[in-house]
Amino acid sequence: MVAAAAHLLVCHVRRGLRYCVAVHRTNDPDFRYRPLTWGACRTNVRRHVAPGADLLFVAYDRDAAPDAKYQVTALFRVGALLHQEAAARRYAGRANVLLNVLPGTGDVSERLVAYIRDHRDELRWWAQDGRREGAAILAELDVGAELLRASAATHVLRGEDGLWYVHSYWDHHRDWRSRVAGPYVVADRAETIILPKPISYGSLARRFPSSLPSVGALRNDANRHPDRAIRDAAVLAYLRDHRGHSRRRNLARHASGPRRPERGIAPTPPGNRRQLSQSIPRR
Repeated sequence: MVAAAAHLLVCHVRRGLRYCVAVHRTNDPDFRYRPLTWGACRTNVRRHVAPGADLLFVAYDRDAAPDAKYQVTALFRVGALLHQEAAARRYAGRANVLLNVLPGTGDVSERLVAYIRDHRDELRWWAQDGRREGAAILAELDVGAELLRASAATHVLRGEDGLWYVHSYWDHHRDWRSRVAGPYVVADRAETIILPKPISYGSLARRFPSSLPSVGALRNDANRHPDRAIRDAAVLAYLRDHRGHSRRRNLARHASGPRRPERGIAPTPPGNRRQLSQSIPRR
């Protein structure tokens, strides 16, 4: 049996996000920061990957034109696997970090109430499911918070390090506890490829018809996108070579001097270029 060269994973584009290339607007993996990380979705896959494994991420945008719904965005080389508690300390604030260190000391339920009061306007625990329950808890938050205290055990956990952690206020997953049972995956920065100009998955599948499922086969009978094993290393070699060609084109363009701006369009001042290059934070 031939070992898998990579896992193919479809992630959903979040239209409400406003940063970088449109198809990079996903929470998991989170393209806003470097190194790339993956820690909330596909717990079954995260539990079985190891450092050195490759993950081919394909962004799915249901609102895009038919030939642009699926775009290859990154070839993610696994660099390290962290406990979710460690990720909460090292990568705090990332959208795919499902835990916060619970602030304060003393009684856990009191600390939880204080945490929710601090973040009630941004709280997304019940954004997609359980809205009636959430509304009831928030309605009596300032008059005793008895409902929240009674349900405290469903919102916090004690880590192996002895610290108390709370479900991150920005996350909506009701099954967060099962999701944090899998590791938080950190990319190898040197070996991970983030495609600045994504490749149409359809064109890639047509180039490797015996190695990749067609666009129509990405969904299963339950209308979901299961992970797929890629057993042909030539697919990954093609993507790495594609990245190399892109770099060489960029170097050649810069070597030939600055491009003449189109008529009527003023060139971007150097200061603005610097600001744009720093617009995506790095952690």
